Amino acid sequence: MKFSRLTLLVLLPLLLLCRLTSNCIAQVWQPTGISNLWSRIACSADGTRVMAVGEDPSYPCANGIFASTNSGATWVSPSVDAGVDVAASADGTLWIVADADCIDLLFPYSPASGSFTRTPINIASSLVALSSDGTRLVAGGLAYGVFVSTDAGVSWQTLLENLVISSLASSADGATLIAGSPSNAVYTTTNFGATWSTNIVDSQWPGPWDCVACSADASRLFAASDDGVFVSTNAGLAWAQIHAPDSFRSIAVSADASQIAAAVKAGLIYTSTNSGFNWKLSGLGDLSSLGSTNDIVTTVAMSADGSSIYAGPRGGNVYIRQSTPRPLLKIVPSGTNLNFSWPFPSKNFVLQQTSNPITNLWQNVPVTPMPNLTTFQNLASIPAPTPSLFFRLASYQSLQSGFQDLDFESARYSGFLGMPTIVSSSRPLSRGGRPITALCGFSMRSLQISLPTPPPSVCRQTQLAHLMANITPPSNPGLR
Repeated sequence: MKFSRLTLLVLLPLLLLCRLTSNCIAQVWQPTGISNLWSRIACSADGTRVMAVGEDPSYPCANGIFASTNSGATWVSPSVDAGVDVAASADGTLWIVADADCIDLLFPYSPASGSFTRTPINIASSLVALSSDGTRLVAGGLAYGVFVSTDAGVSWQTLLENLVISSLASSADGATLIAGSPSNAVYTTTNFGATWSTNIVDSQWPGPWDCVACSADASRLFAASDDGVFVSTNAGLAWAQIHAPDSFRSIAVSADASQIAAAVKAGLIYTSTNSGFNWKLSGLGDLSSLGSTNDIVTTVAMSADGSSIYAGPRGGNVYIRQSTPRPLLKIVPSGTNLNFSWPFPSKNFVLQQTSNPITNLWQNVPVTPMPNLTTFQNLASIPAPTPSLFFRLASYQSLQSGFQDLDFESARYSGFLGMPTIVSSSRPLSRGGRPITALCGFSMRSLQISLPTPPPSVCRQTQLAHLMANITPPSNPGLR
């Protein structure tokens, strides 16, 4: 098998008729029916499990922890305690809750029994973080510094001592930590806390840094405050402003940091689908019943692919905003196999293949993807096909005024513009010995990528029809 004889092209269906934003992220926030004086929210990587914590000064250490295992449809109170911060493992089976006035708690969750187990741990903090597998617990805040536990909170090791910490975040593996401070500095480590760097985000800003965030692989760090939103791509050594000053109090990012939600006062939330290059502003509605809206602080959390965002204004409902993601499919030849990867969870997407995309007869690839909850990628591998094949991710999800796949006889065509994604390969892709250096027949501009214009002979071989569909999915989306 010679991969140089394969033509690998990846197509990504695009949601159409996005009435509210040019980025196809719906701006509708739905209340979930649970209210409290929220301090923090966290959710599992797939966004279905969520925990919101708060603390009423009139009733310290009580009635402030609520959890949902069905995207906020129903809620339970796993204990009568309160909390000021919360973090979750990627699969949502372990939660750590901070409460400096009382004691920190672990809540292992059993999907089999559907129950949480309250487990006190030997520390009291105001900030917590957790590695994606739940093996590294991090706590900090106030004048304590930063501490880590690798034995479920039985013992703690000091990582950063006698420093006031105002915010805390961890990479998926726990090796990289970022801690905001009341000053103009943030503290970062890339070696599990063995050594730390003190980094000035903005020399013109005295502080504090109210919220920080980290991509899963720590390639992007974020810090936000009244001074705006800043990003670092070199472990905190240098920072660039990606949003102007506003009253930022909470920030959440997807695993790859392409999706960002940053909350300011008055129940307003800025979102970006391109790592902060562009932003859209949305609101949680009329919050005047909660008091002066300019004083309302909102906390946010996000699923690994950014398709689910939770928001909790202090004193109000927990809100959820859901959208269909636009996952990037990558293909890498490896030996005699083809390895596929795309962001987790990417719900309702399946991997498909065809020998001729012009006929629009696609088949599901007979492979079950395995999620990697450290890289937050769906992984799949198949033997390299002998004939040339085309691959894509297709969504069976039906959304109002949205895209639905074209593979079924029930499709009603009304004009869909297909968009390609980028192919990731360890060697040049080719057809008939000629390397394919560009994708043809599509607008590259909206993908924010730049590819050279290929010769017409290549374009004729890879040109795909521009179609549109707006259909009701069949009851059984099988193959044909």
